[in-house]
Amino acid sequence: MKIDNGDTKKEKNKIKARESRKRKKNYISELEDKVDQLQVENRRLKEELEIIKQQLTKKDLGEDTKSLLTRVIEQGMNFSFQNFY
Repeated sequence: MKIDNGDTKKEKNKIKARESRKRKKNYISELEDKVDQLQVENRRLKEELEIIKQQLTKKDLGEDTKSLLTRVIEQGMNFSFQNFY
């Protein structure tokens, strides 16, 4: 005859619920840590991307200037601003 069967079941359920809440809390904490890490990495990568963009822009401008100067020299005295209209 088990009279306290319901009590034992309730106690086990309480323990399982407590463990489940603890696991969920740990899981959420780990996710929050991961979000923080990814935000730091994202900021770093954005900064790196900006630096690369600036370097490419400088390089592209340099190449465009060289190309334009080459065209001007090749055309010599025939160069006029009428070509731009």
